[in-house]
Amino acid sequence: MTVSVLPAGVLPYKARTLAEADGYFRASDAVRPNRSWAEMLRRYWRQWFAYWAVLQHLSGWPPGRSPVREPRAYWQQLGDWRELAVTQAELVSRFGLSLLRRYACHQVPELRLKC
Repeated sequence: MTVSVLPAGVLPYKARTLAEADGYFRASDAVRPNRSWAEMLRRYWRQWFAYWAVLQHLSGWPPGRSPVREPRAYWQQLGDWRELAVTQAELVSRFGLSLLRRYACHQVPELRLKC
């Protein structure tokens, strides 16, 4: 049996790191197209737009804060709460989720939720 563990700052099944995605997500609309790997990071951004409300609902994070109603604001809220790599590691271990979507490798049997 082989087991691999991704470092917390790595997005599963992605070619770019969490730090690169964060830099792109936080950049202004004018700067974003000029970033390296812009096309790939744009796909990640679209995934975030499709997934953010599910993540917010399933995790309830950040705790003690009012839910936001916009994907850009939620990313900002998570990043301001604490380091995104820490959030990602805890999301995986507690909920079987990553910051961009649910992956089969993250499914915790007792916490399986319908997609």
